[in-house]
Amino acid sequence: MFTCQKVVRVLVLLALLLSPLPQASVPTPPVAPPEATASDTVTLPLDAQASISTVIGRDDASYHLLPQSPDEIGEGYEATNEAQNLQAHFTNESALLQSGNQHWDMRLQAWGRGQDLSFLEGAILQASANRVEYAYAGLTEWYVNGPYGLQQGFTLAAPPAALISQEPLVLSLNLGDYRAQLDADGKGATLSTPDGAASLRYAGLLAYDAAGRALSTWLELNDRSGSSLNIRVADAGARYPITVDPLVQQAKLISSDGAGDNFGFSVALSNDGNTALIGAYAADVLTKTNQGAAYVFTRSNYDWNLQAKLTADLGTIDGKANDRFGISVALSDNGNTALIGADQVDVSGHVDQGTAYVLTRSGSTWTPQAMLIPTEGEADDQIGWSVALSGDGNTALVSAHRADVAGRTDNGAAYVFVRSGAAWTEQDRLEVNVIDGTYVGYSVALSQDGNTALLGAMGYDQVGDVDEGGAFVFTRSNTTWSYEDSLLLQDGMAGDLLGRSVALSDDGNTALIGASGATVNGKDNQGAAYIFARSNHNWTLQTRLTADDGAAGDYFGVSVVLMGNGYVAFVGAYQANVNGHTDQGAVYSFVPSGSNWTQWTQASKLTGSQANQEYGVSVALAGATLLVGARGTTVNDNADQGAAYFLMPEGSGTRTVRVSGSGNANDRFGISVALNDSGTTALVSAYLADVDGKIDQGAAYVFGFAAGSWIPIGKLVASDGAAEDRFGWSVALSGDGSTALVGAYQADATGLADSGAAYVFTRSFATGDWSQQAKLAFPITGDNLGYSVALSENGNVALCGALHHKEGANTDQGLAVIFTRSGSTWSSAGTLLADDGKADDLLGRSVALSSDGNTALVGASKADIGLDSDQGAAYVFVKSGANWTQQKKLVFADGEENDSFGISVALSDDGNKALVGAHQGNGGRGEAVLFNRSGTTWSAGEALSAVGVAVGDRYGVSVALSGDGNLALVGADQSTVSGKANQGAVYVFKYVYVPPYLLMWVVQPKLTSTDGVQNDYFGFSVAASEDGETVLVGAYGVNVGPYNAQGAAYPFIFRNLVFLPAIQR
Repeated sequence: MFTCQKVVRVLVLLALLLSPLPQASVPTPPVAPPEATASDTVTLPLDAQASISTVIGRDDASYHLLPQSPDEIGEGYEATNEAQNLQAHFTNESALLQSGNQHWDMRLQAWGRGQDLSFLEGAILQASANRVEYAYAGLTEWYVNGPYGLQQGFTLAAPPAALISQEPLVLSLNLGDYRAQLDADGKGATLSTPDGAASLRYAGLLAYDAAGRALSTWLELNDRSGSSLNIRVADAGARYPITVDPLVQQAKLISSDGAGDNFGFSVALSNDGNTALIGAYAADVLTKTNQGAAYVFTRSNYDWNLQAKLTADLGTIDGKANDRFGISVALSDNGNTALIGADQVDVSGHVDQGTAYVLTRSGSTWTPQAMLIPTEGEADDQIGWSVALSGDGNTALVSAHRADVAGRTDNGAAYVFVRSGAAWTEQDRLEVNVIDGTYVGYSVALSQDGNTALLGAMGYDQVGDVDEGGAFVFTRSNTTWSYEDSLLLQDGMAGDLLGRSVALSDDGNTALIGASGATVNGKDNQGAAYIFARSNHNWTLQTRLTADDGAAGDYFGVSVVLMGNGYVAFVGAYQANVNGHTDQGAVYSFVPSGSNWTQWTQASKLTGSQANQEYGVSVALAGATLLVGARGTTVNDNADQGAAYFLMPEGSGTRTVRVSGSGNANDRFGISVALNDSGTTALVSAYLADVDGKIDQGAAYVFGFAAGSWIPIGKLVASDGAAEDRFGWSVALSGDGSTALVGAYQADATGLADSGAAYVFTRSFATGDWSQQAKLAFPITGDNLGYSVALSENGNVALCGALHHKEGANTDQGLAVIFTRSGSTWSSAGTLLADDGKADDLLGRSVALSSDGNTALVGASKADIGLDSDQGAAYVFVKSGANWTQQKKLVFADGEENDSFGISVALSDDGNKALVGAHQGNGGRGEAVLFNRSGTTWSAGEALSAVGVAVGDRYGVSVALSGDGNLALVGADQSTVSGKANQGAVYVFKYVYVPPYLLMWVVQPKLTSTDGVQNDYFGFSVAASEDGETVLVGAYGVNVGPYNAQGAAYPFIFRNLVFLPAIQR
């Protein structure tokens, strides 16, 4: 008789986010909000990992459980978590979580299937370090304290006793003082205090079994009051153990100062989305009513924490009542420079002249740097009503929308200031001499380089249409600014207010302009937004955006923001009525519905939760992170205190844990990486590892993923290895992970120096042991066979590059060799040579195979193309019968000399998508180019470009594709991250369907290591699983303990990727 013991693990990570909220006065709101911009590329902080939190908490005594003296709570243990502002008390009777005056007995109440639940009794309580357990018969409930929160988990040694129902597994929790409101999809809930304040997001619910297969899981309320919550898991057919892991996100950001602050009236984000600046122009500072403030929040994983409250305090100048500091805000790309408008500051006796303040950050400390005061400022100019910063923070654009120009009252203008070192100077005043009340500069935007400025003028009168509005474009050449164009409507109407808000793409070639007063289908003030595009200094209207469900008085267009590449637009409608809630507000997103850019379609509608919230009064965007201001939000009965909401992808990438070999300094572990199809077996090499005293012989390590952790399961070394073989410079895995191919390009085959070799290893699934099966060689002195390697899906076809092969008189022309396996016997099956090969091409620098082994892609990174030496190429070879022939030579039409196109290559499973890296292309920044095959015809290459790539980043040094070719990875191992040179990054692209009928490449959040430092070289190697849900990144320069450059590899897991669409041009 066979008996199987099932073990089910359920993980729940909790983090409370509560703060006291005192009262304040309610100001009179100004006419309208300013626009806030943000850049495109983001390093999205990913799901806080239970394993990391556990390890840190175990090693940090501040998270340890302490014995608790008998008192009114009972004898047991207590834990403190200052990072999450909570305390926990564990006794035999309860697991009491406390934050402020709120309590939650987190203990599991009952478990079972369907409606057949059994209550739990008779627990044995025990604790060690940062972990406490309640042991029941057949079930252990446990808690782990760590920096990411108090982790709650359950280990089920067997299914619920005597229950044979096939209904889903149920774990039932009582919420104590909290009440839950479920999300529509049942994947998350907002837990609120009795007064209705949202304080905990319990979201992103995921479940998967030991094989990595996703299981259906959801939350449900156990009663109408929302005081009891069930976790349900459909575990039928699952391979145990099962992990259920909901994410925790903060519901909203709020200030701690009080009512009437209008917190969220203006918002900005840093380029990476990890720093947020939120204005509260009506905040009281000490006794100064409505002086205003701005709040800096920083993000670590999904947790946002207040870093600083900024107020006007510069030398001997102090803020005063009614200055309205925070009426507008902007951030530099790195988040270290903040520009904050204060449009009613009195300057030299000029009432309400206004100004803007510059503050800079060093570490976590903010310091005032300058107060920007133009030489021509006058009373009532309201300078600072809107502001913008260039990406580097060295160019500031500050509006003066009520400035008089040439005797015209409230004509409006904007001032440009530039920074050199820490000194700011006025560079120019941008103005258009129109008529009274035009309000030029009511909204402003800058391109990333600061050389294109867009000024909204919502009061512009055109052909008798009062307040139809418009916008004006200025450009800078060196230090000289010039008027470029006027963006106006041919069919506009009086009162449209075009220019109420403005935004620019990073390159300044796409403009989004809000017209919040536009009448749409007879609905007054429904609002609209318009997209204009620039070509050769000429601007043309592309399309008009309106809300599908728009209504009169929505004021759609009051705020706008563009994704950096210009392919996604967000538009706020801050007075839209939602579900009967007057002026609740909404934000709409739009994407192109065709390649001609003249048709866009509404992609989503995001809404707030309260009447009069004015959700969408401001918007900012950084990659896939959207920040929405809601200045009218009531918080704990504080009317108009305001809030700001973050919206992020559902199911983002997750760095599970760093893995490293058991090696030494300079092993360069992570120089090459591979994954099997399911993403559960990883092969990571260390090509300079010393083996048994043989210097730089090299080794490769095998890791397996089980129960949510990566564990070492094998170390591969060549049976005849010698010093300086550099075994592991290249690696590959078969689809099922049972065959490994490891290149050793300096191995001496049959005594021929540096002829190179590739070693085949196989794994026994019965024992898990690895053994060497073959040594593949093509023995010619100096060929360096094995410099690159690839395997077919079944592991029976191997492709090995020999980049220094001499063909005839052509030194270093290079070639690739095909090997095939029959049973356990390997033999050479052909050589691949370029039809037009020449000396120094280095064919074989990189190789890739289709799943069936019948299509090969071989890089020749130094091939000359025309007169461009070392531009590079990649060759496609196909097999017909037993013969291989060249099908296509892939080159990039925009390529240039020394691009090194072909330094890296990847193929989709069917061989119909090819991705080729050129790490020196694009002016030294690097490139990655995608080609598509239809039949036998290959398309011209499409560059996958990423914003923020700098010269020297080596973007394209590594590339990878998922099996279907719809996920692309591009390594940039010398990218500077947060000032750390050569830390490295990996750019992720997804090919997705965007309704109604457009397939497009979508940029995802950039991957970086959270523990990264200078010279890690993260991204030198990359790999993706078949489904693209697991990604492995090598970082050969990582220091591990005392060992410099031992190296590491970082696995990431993606679940249900749903990111904001943003195709690259």
